[in-house]
Amino acid sequence: MGVGVIFADKAGIKFDQMNYTDQSAAIGRRAMSEADKAWESLSTADKALTWTKDHKFSVVIGSWLASMGGSWLYIQSQPLTFAQKLVQARVWAQGLTVASLIGMAALVQIPSAGDKLISGKGTDDHSWEKRLQEAQQRQ
Repeated sequence: MGVGVIFADKAGIKFDQMNYTDQSAAIGRRAMSEADKAWESLSTADKALTWTKDHKFSVVIGSWLASMGGSWLYIQSQPLTFAQKLVQARVWAQGLTVASLIGMAALVQIPSAGDKLISGKGTDDHSWEKRLQEAQQRQ
């Protein structure tokens, strides 16, 4: 249910952005098209690294789910009780998740060409400056 709420919120934001009609929205759409062009100019490795950096928490949670499932499948072949198997799977998944966190911490330190595209990383909204310049040019 939580995932549905997140997707609904993102869809609502995207809908709002697509239906704005004022000058600020036009400036925002131009900035988005510039960001899309910059994204397309990146190499595949830079795109993968940038995507991973931008979705680091999703990647770590996905690695936890995968490690929980994989360790559970591995533990099934062991002659243990259900409770012991559950604890062993959790311990293995916890260790693999810690390794994933350490790997992600190292990965986000690698510089890439897409770093400036990552949302919220030093990208302040200066659309007011562009709007001011356009207003001054009209005068």
